[in-house]
Amino acid sequence: MRVVLLVCVMVRSTGEVRIASAKQVMQKGFLEVLHRHRVDMILIAVVAVMTIHALYCYSFSDSRLALAFSCVSVIVVAFAYLLIRALESRVRHQVEMAFLVGLISCGLLYSVVFAPGTVPDETFHFEASYKLADYIMLQSPTVDSLPVREDDSIMLNGMLESYTLGYDKYRTAIDQFAFFANDASRVAVEPVSSFDWTANPPYIKLPSALGIVLATLLNLGSYPLFYLGRFFNLLMFAVLVYSAVRITPIGKNVMMTAGLLPMTLHLASSYSYDAGIIGLAFLLTGMCLRAVYGEGLMSRWEKVGLVVIAALLAPSKVVYAVIVFLVVLIPRKRFPSTAASVRFKSIAIGCSLVAILAFRAAVLLQMSGIASSGGGVSSRGDEQGTFYSLTGLISDPANTVLLFLRTFDVQGSFYLETLVGGSLAWFQIELKAPLYVTVVLLIIVMISFQRCEDDNALVPVAHRILFGGLALVGGLGVILSMLVGWTFTYENVIQGVQGRYFLPLLPMAALAMRSKHVCIDIPLGEGLVFAMIAVNAMYLARTFSIAVGV
Repeated sequence: MRVVLLVCVMVRSTGEVRIASAKQVMQKGFLEVLHRHRVDMILIAVVAVMTIHALYCYSFSDSRLALAFSCVSVIVVAFAYLLIRALESRVRHQVEMAFLVGLISCGLLYSVVFAPGTVPDETFHFEASYKLADYIMLQSPTVDSLPVREDDSIMLNGMLESYTLGYDKYRTAIDQFAFFANDASRVAVEPVSSFDWTANPPYIKLPSALGIVLATLLNLGSYPLFYLGRFFNLLMFAVLVYSAVRITPIGKNVMMTAGLLPMTLHLASSYSYDAGIIGLAFLLTGMCLRAVYGEGLMSRWEKVGLVVIAALLAPSKVVYAVIVFLVVLIPRKRFPSTAASVRFKSIAIGCSLVAILAFRAAVLLQMSGIASSGGGVSSRGDEQGTFYSLTGLISDPANTVLLFLRTFDVQGSFYLETLVGGSLAWFQIELKAPLYVTVVLLIIVMISFQRCEDDNALVPVAHRILFGGLALVGGLGVILSMLVGWTFTYENVIQGVQGRYFLPLLPMAALAMRSKHVCIDIPLGEGLVFAMIAVNAMYLARTFSIAVGV
């Protein structure tokens, strides 16, 4: 009896072992299938989520146009994903190429969704680009007269009628669209912008101006002309940021993420000069990081390129010139001698300062209060008053500190929101992104600057302190510039500052927050790029669905 029981137990025990082994085999096989087909699974999951989101957008828009655009966005995301996977085995710099694919595809979608004039200050930027194009075509524009084609003047008038993104804007564009100009005769229009057309160096507007010139020579219609100028501006931005991502030895992921933020793409796909400024700032940051963390002696072209980009960026936006001070971190071993190291760093910083003085000396003197015009009365749109001055702020440091603290308290959340793109167009309430979109974007940004398998470099504490210090100085400089150039003395909160003004400093600020104690043990580059493409597509589908009902 005991023997029988023992045999039964043994058989039962053996049976359990066999069953357990079978389960393990099945589980292992299932995991292998998932791993082998993870590309298909990710794509199917993303397409499914986007399809559900498209139906949700259609539910509150009830527009076939909205549904059609949502379907197009799903197709674009699926195509981008498949192209990114195809590039893995065929292209050497697959992450950078994947980023470029995402940048161009998302930029084109933004250009389609946001009709002419619906991007902040785009009318001014379009007029400035057209003025430069007129100079190139020897049309002799003046301060009060801008020669444009008759068709283009009609489109410009439509841009000025309303800045609201809505169905009427799309309807107007469709009704007036023509591949070729009907009336190319020149008429003189008076620029309506209150901004100084010479506020930025001409090379910032050159790409968009060349797009206008090319469209004029081809006799394209007003809307093809407008969108060709936009595309050239996007192309300039893409080349600059792609180059930055290619050359930087660290921080690739945060640069790609910052380049694909909705706010960045919103500006890059318009006539905004911020496209060139952000691109130059990213490229200068990448060049400095390559100089700091690269190996061997710096080449002559590496030195010349860094100095040239620094000199181009500095007069475009003075506060972003702080990036060039990263050169102080370049180690001695990258130069043939200590004297050569000091000489190069002095030249890089000195050229930036000279460029600022050459282009911006008068503006800086006026903002400081040392030189002023108009009896101290300044204009802000239709409002008039006296702006704060540097001399006045220095004379009352306690009030200046309180002014900054009140501003951070009141506007801090707005800065974060408009940094990533939670509010686009002219801050239309209807188009404002829901909180979960802003939170998701901020989380992606925080993930992007962490150490991971494809960007595992440690940043020394001294370097992080300088990164953070320069970003802080630049950020405070941005706020200070709006304090002395856009805020009246009777106002207790600094006016006019938006989160997008901090985008050129974002890679440097993000690297300052990289911790040696946090490391994600997987490559993140391609995943972050695709995640940003998908988020942008869904955000645009929602925006367009709401806009066609406005």
